[in-house]
Amino acid sequence: MKKQTFALALLAPLIALPVSAQDAVEQAEDEHTVRTVDIAVPPPPPAPMVPPPVRITPVPDSPQSPQRLSRYPRNPMPAGLLREWVTPADYPPAAFVASQEGMVRYELDVSDEGRATACRLTEPSGHAALDDITCPLLLERARFAPAYDAERNAVAGRYSGSVNWQAREPAIRSINMAVEYTLDRQGRMQDCEILRSDFEGSELPPSLLRDACRAPVFHIAGVPYRNAAGEPVERRMRFTVVMGEVVAE
Repeated sequence: MKKQTFALALLAPLIALPVSAQDAVEQAEDEHTVRTVDIAVPPPPPAPMVPPPVRITPVPDSPQSPQRLSRYPRNPMPAGLLREWVTPADYPPAAFVASQEGMVRYELDVSDEGRATACRLTEPSGHAALDDITCPLLLERARFAPAYDAERNAVAGRYSGSVNWQAREPAIRSINMAVEYTLDRQGRMQDCEILRSDFEGSELPPSLLRDACRAPVFHIAGVPYRNAAGEPVERRMRFTVVMGEVVAE
């Protein structure tokens, strides 16, 4: 009997004891229960900085630039300054003495290289001296960006323009001007007056009269004259402006 009792004691842990239905359900729930655990999640990294778009403002092209040739076909375009084609120095002396003036309208044939090859007067001024000199000057000096056809090939073309001949000379040929003012002890101009403003010409520039008494001419503003003792003194001053042609002796 003792041997059998010992054997049963060893087999006891291996024998599954019956359990109730409620205990079986609770055991199954314990085995399948999901337990949540709070885990600190680091914040997402900041979004990368995207630089703002760069705006490029196009620089307007010159009239001679190929970028301006956006529409084809295109007529010749002047290159350079029109006022340099015909200048006041080109005025025919005979027409100047006779006070002849007028508008000359012309038409130029322009090669595919931008050079004027032929000139015609479409509306003369009526003065032969002015009409006769216009085309020679234009053929010598006029330059162009050539014409372009629909396929953007440089081709010969025509250009129309005008020259307004006006007899002009310098506004002042000579002037004799005298201005008198007081320089006070603070070096300020006071009591300025124009004593004389004789001139020869078409018009005396208003700025010459306006500025004559607005700013000191021969001294520094705010610097007075001083006497022998070094004390600031008031002094009445006069200056003259003389301009004219230098006649060789």
